[in-house]
Amino acid sequence: MLKKRAAEKIELHKKEVRYLISGGASFIGEYAVFLLAITVLPLIFSNVISFSVGLLTSFLLHKLWTFADDEYHHNTHVQFVTYALLAVVNIFLTSILLYVVVEFAGMESWIAKLLSMLAMVTWNYFILNLHIFKSKTE
Repeated sequence: MLKKRAAEKIELHKKEVRYLISGGASFIGEYAVFLLAITVLPLIFSNVISFSVGLLTSFLLHKLWTFADDEYHHNTHVQFVTYALLAVVNIFLTSILLYVVVEFAGMESWIAKLLSMLAMVTWNYFILNLHIFKSKTE
């Protein structure tokens, strides 16, 4: 009975569960690239490179799996362009946040990157769900 109830809850929130799994995979890739890049590159370059890896990974996972059950309101080209614009806003905001907390607050760069990535999760979910991967039925 408990397993059935858990399965029903997961089915009810399938999109959210998929978002967390896709986001987690993208997060691991982006963060791993950042940790490698920061050993040889400046902070902002490391952030931009790792963010680009995360961008491509997350777009593909969200398009092909997270939101795959929906018939979309927008075509793939519009989705990617809008997703890329969101990424530009995100890279700008995370770079400012990283710079401020590392340079002025003295936080370690690896902690600052982790916090900046976590700060974007909720914002991105709503933008992706309500606009970029909006279902035709919504």
